[in-house]
Amino acid sequence: TSGATSGATSGGGAFFVFHPAWGYFAHDYDLTQVPIEVQGKEPTDAQLTALQTLAREKNVKVIFVQPEVSGRGAKAVADAVGAQLQTLDPQARDIEANLRHVAQALRQASGLPATTSP
Repeated sequence: TSGATSGATSGGGAFFVFHPAWGYFAHDYDLTQVPIEVQGKEPTDAQLTALQTLAREKNVKVIFVQPEVSGRGAKAVADAVGAQLQTLDPQARDIEANLRHVAQALRQASGLPATTSP
């Protein structure tokens, strides 16, 4: 675990994203990434309903999107469950700072207290 992301999360949690760009991060910190897009496409109505149900069950407060992706499905899920959309950029130039930002965003989205950088 690097200093950039140590203590990122408590592990075992789930987070919702429009595009599944955080698979390695999720794996490394024992998280479950729940993508809204399905095989690179917006979800069908049935998939959207299932995602909304899961988001309610998980008490999701934030759904993460990327700057270059419209994510209409993410907005539909967020609107249905009262969640916010928050942008995370998997292609940010400063990798270490970005990983710190992602870790903090995931902690805050999961209701864990924010940490301060070393």
